[in-house]
Amino acid sequence: MVKTVGTLAVSILLSSLCVSGAVAEQAQFVASESCELYQSRRKLTNPQSLTTQSNAEYTVADKATDADGVAWFYVNVKQGKSQKRWVKAACGSLAGEPIAKSTKEKSPEAAQKNQGQSLSSLARALLGGAELGGAESSAKASTGVSASAKESVRSGQEPAVKAAAYAPVRGVTGSCSTAGAFDSNLLALSWQATYCETRGHIKECKLAKRAAQKQQQQFSLHGLWPNKRSCGVDYGYCGAVKRRPSGSFCNYPSFTVDKALVPRMADAMPSMAAGGCLHRHEWWKHGSGAGSSATDFYTIAIDFLDEVNEASFVQDFVSKNVGKKVQRSAFISAFEASFGRGSAKKMSLHCDGNKLKEIRLSLPGAVTSATSLKSQLSKAANTGSGNCRSSFEIDAY
Repeated sequence: MVKTVGTLAVSILLSSLCVSGAVAEQAQFVASESCELYQSRRKLTNPQSLTTQSNAEYTVADKATDADGVAWFYVNVKQGKSQKRWVKAACGSLAGEPIAKSTKEKSPEAAQKNQGQSLSSLARALLGGAELGGAESSAKASTGVSASAKESVRSGQEPAVKAAAYAPVRGVTGSCSTAGAFDSNLLALSWQATYCETRGHIKECKLAKRAAQKQQQQFSLHGLWPNKRSCGVDYGYCGAVKRRPSGSFCNYPSFTVDKALVPRMADAMPSMAAGGCLHRHEWWKHGSGAGSSATDFYTIAIDFLDEVNEASFVQDFVSKNVGKKVQRSAFISAFEASFGRGSAKKMSLHCDGNKLKEIRLSLPGAVTSATSLKSQLSKAANTGSGNCRSSFEIDAY
């Protein structure tokens, strides 16, 4: 799913390129029955268990089509704490025409073709064709889903999704630039408003000021960092690139990811959505040590990011305190309410002056998208507390 995580208005525009066309201004979706309203259509999360009401009208903010051809609308809702939710198009109709019928009339193969073509366009705009791999002849490269997933669509079953995972390589010690020699991970999530406080001239920050309010109330992805205790912060550059190139991050080489992941990356990383190259730096310096594909590496990182932003910690505490000073103790209590007692011992808080700039979460060496972040935090080592004081501000743009 293309979610908003401290991102820019342009992210929403880019994500709309993954569907068949733009939503007409103020289009209305009329629900024909009671259907779940999902915060995340990828994970099917529904905080507060919200549902549509039969014959009720909902203003459409966006639309999307999954790789398996299922159509969705992103609608404004008046109930609950979230202002917008995803609903399956088959739950009702738009402008008097049943969406379910038009969706079913399109074959799975045609839906896959359209999805692949639109993702290709987005990927070229954000990454450049070279970063999608070579010939792009496989089903996975051309559409973002595997051949087995395609077969599941044809048979009417839910497509099987293989969990992304990576872990230290047993028996490998090596140097601080040996892939697989790490013993832990660190997830760094940025608060974009503070980052932009002194960087208002760069494109991602200029765009951020024009973003919708919701996009300014969640964390963005700085990076996921495999670490080796004996190396401190110097573990990395374990692949073809051995040092940071001079000048821009865009001087790093491109790399290959599945096209279906591109919109999620652009949404998670404002730099990428604005045409920057932080994602290249994060892959070559940190991701190259994981011993996994770039697709698996970024899937895990973004899944963790989504879990943080979907938690009550962000939805009910952080977002309500944007522009306000909070007590560190209250921040920690809110985090532990979502991720378990003692989980804050795995979190360090980093401030620029007295404004929250980043949270960093200690994770075990073996990480996977198959189990919850809460579970993986419970297996991680404690970390330092960071430099934020007993109270600090959650900055607003």
